[in-house]
Amino acid sequence: MKKYKATFLFIVLFLCVFGCCKQISCPDFTKEDLAWIPYKNVDTLVFKNFDNDSIISLRTFFNQGTGVVRDRNKWCSQGCYSFAQVSMSSLLTENNFNFYYYVHKYNDSTLVFANAFNPVKQLSTLWFDLNRSFHNDSLLIAGNWIHDVYEYSITDSYPPLIKLFVKNGNGIVKFILKNNQSFEIIKMNKNE
Repeated sequence: MKKYKATFLFIVLFLCVFGCCKQISCPDFTKEDLAWIPYKNVDTLVFKNFDNDSIISLRTFFNQGTGVVRDRNKWCSQGCYSFAQVSMSSLLTENNFNFYYYVHKYNDSTLVFANAFNPVKQLSTLWFDLNRSFHNDSLLIAGNWIHDVYEYSITDSYPPLIKLFVKNGNGIVKFILKNNQSFEIIKMNKNE
């Protein structure tokens, strides 16, 4: 009988601690939110340096889901976020690097950012945030004027990437490497 009382007490205690958490729903992306990341799985983005005619191709790997925000000192989750993420990997170039391009939505806030991945440290080493970016009214990209382009700058990063230029609906339109080579998008091969 004592064994059943202890088991019952454990179950009641467990339900009080874990069962009392309120259910938190994750925010849904709007069409405009997802327009920041217009890629699908295995798309290829082709960028050109117009100074020396070199080409960098990036392959995309798309992932979308949700995550939970937790406070270390509390049992229950503090919130939920939705994310869309694209892993970008350069294809057979001397400037071999990888980075991730994200859209996160938490409550009513939508963040667009990128981070570079250091394969040696296995850590993210740089973060760009749309809220801390520079807004260009218009920018000449591959001979075309593109309006409302956001520019992210970074001074210390593992990969050669130091600046990223993005536009809602177009995604990444330009990037600059540490050696000051500038690459502009010339083609996006969609895997449909």
